[in-house]
Amino acid sequence: MSIRVPSIGFTGIKAWNFLTLFSTRLTQQWYSDLYLWREIFQLYVEAEVFESVSEADQRERPVEEIERRAKLFVERVTQRGLGDGRQLKLKESRAALETFLELNIFILGLKKVSVR
Repeated sequence: MSIRVPSIGFTGIKAWNFLTLFSTRLTQQWYSDLYLWREIFQLYVEAEVFESVSEADQRERPVEEIERRAKLFVERVTQRGLGDGRQLKLKESRAALETFLELNIFILGLKKVSVR
């Protein structure tokens, strides 16, 4: 029995093979980006951009310190090739990283305004 899939023009087993191959490639890219995102977030936590995570020093940082730590985070991400698309496979991952960085810049701007 053969099932016709008009949108791709394959029949039966060929369509299944195509879909399996396509989904496998997407899954592999997603998993590779997942591990890169873990690395990005690890760098972010280590940079302690907005607040310290240690029990001895849990306080909000001054704006100047936030800027310095945010730059340090971006430098580390760039040094590892995570920010320029060399390692992130999915365009959605690259867009998400851009949005994440823009969000941090926005929060920094709010902090600057609240200090005045």
